[in-house]
Amino acid sequence: MKKICMAILLLTAVFPVTVFSQWYVGSTGGQWELDEKGWDNAAMFSGRGGYKFNDYFSVEGSYVHFAESEFEDDYSYATLRGGLWDAGLVGTIPFSDRFEVFGKVGYGVWAADVNGYGFNSDDTGDSWNYGAGFQINFSKNWSMLAGYQRYEFDVDFGDLKADTIYAGVKFYFDFSKPINSSAVGGSSSG
Repeated sequence: MKKICMAILLLTAVFPVTVFSQWYVGSTGGQWELDEKGWDNAAMFSGRGGYKFNDYFSVEGSYVHFAESEFEDDYSYATLRGGLWDAGLVGTIPFSDRFEVFGKVGYGVWAADVNGYGFNSDDTGDSWNYGAGFQINFSKNWSMLAGYQRYEFDVDFGDLKADTIYAGVKFYFDFSKPINSSAVGGSSSG
């Protein structure tokens, strides 16, 4: 916990808080697929929250639920499902007030349940993940996002990679007031 607090303090010092910094929450849904042959695509859902320091940098935490994927061939059958808690850094390039692209790098812990003919295995571990996407800002508070994220799992029998595609929404809690209303598209009289 001390390391997390120190990292947040360091990020706050390196990337000063602007008048437009804000907290946000969001939710996404999509699908995931293991890079191993024979596994079906399955649904994934996530809840996320973060803090946007400025137009370019955010920190974000999320929980990702990987719904059950199935493997079946002539000799075996198995199912896999799990979840992952992660924290990451998000870099954003705003192209306009309405459109921006982002990249995310994260690190988390996961738990998975694998069932098959005659076996049941619960496993846990850690995972790096990285990806990119875009966001459309409909208002000061509401945005829609879509993206791709790859998760790399170190498991007992080797390395697994899962690719996800998703879409969702974010809600920004805007606790600040702009210094100049023209900075957010308004006009000032004078």
